Amino acid sequence: MMYYFIVNPSSSSGHGSHPWKEVKHLLDCKNIPYHAAFTRKDGDASRLAAKASAKASSENPCTVVAVGGDGTANEVLNGLHLSPYLNFGYIPAGSGNDLAKGLGLPLDPALALDHILHPENIRPVRIGRTKTTEGIVRRFLISSGQGFDAAVCHDSHHSGTKNLLNRLGLGKLTYLATALQTLIHLKGTPASLTLDDGPAHFYDSTFFTAFMNMRYEGGGFMFCPDADPCDDCLDVCVVEKMPKLKVLLLLPTAFFGKHVRFSDVIHIYRCKKAVLRAETALHVHTDGEGLGPQKTIEISLEPQTLSFLN
Repeated sequence: MMYYFIVNPSSSSGHGSHPWKEVKHLLDCKNIPYHAAFTRKDGDASRLAAKASAKASSENPCTVVAVGGDGTANEVLNGLHLSPYLNFGYIPAGSGNDLAKGLGLPLDPALALDHILHPENIRPVRIGRTKTTEGIVRRFLISSGQGFDAAVCHDSHHSGTKNLLNRLGLGKLTYLATALQTLIHLKGTPASLTLDDGPAHFYDSTFFTAFMNMRYEGGGFMFCPDADPCDDCLDVCVVEKMPKLKVLLLLPTAFFGKHVRFSDVIHIYRCKKAVLRAETALHVHTDGEGLGPQKTIEISLEPQTLSFLN
């Protein structure tokens, strides 16, 4: 088994290299054969993942390991050539680490590496797929969404809040802090949601729709508390327009999944595929990575699963 480590040293505002140094030391001490490559710009992780995973075969099974934040893992995912001879590992080195939470992975680099070298099981994780009307397709492991949550992801990447909180050791609060800022300009929009080719659900005004493959996004929000990455469905959370003060009061309850009790404005569904149409173009994200403003998106599950070392 060959191990390919794709490392983002810029994750967590430049702290991503620290976990890798510990992992490298352990690999060298154990005389584990491996290759390591480092990202410098957007697109590098996908390119490196494609190159590494293309080598997987029955004679040469391999494991590709992402070392970085959720965005790094997403970029690696989108470069992978899926095959039965490919395994995927993850060493969290980001600020939110929702992927690690969703799969119950340890945050300690040494323990995370041990799970990769000596996995207790290999989980067949489902892969989400978001497609725009322009034909852009992007995979996701954690979630995809349109509206407020995607706008928060966009704003957090384009403001100094994330870097400041990471320097203070409070990176997990990035989403919440940015959400409060974004809330000031929040507006609802009419939308329709079609699930599994069934009748469309119409909403006079929505704030956002989240398609969850795992329980957590945005640094620990459980918008769909029952989401399971190994089942055959995506969980969907639609949040209708409400007074901003109510949003402010409800948002913290989503850390505990208690927001679902407010079924008058929050709707939970399950599906294998969906089409979401908004009256105006809204920001869209996959695992926190932006796809730009879109009116219509198609969400589904890839036919193949990802063999995730756990």
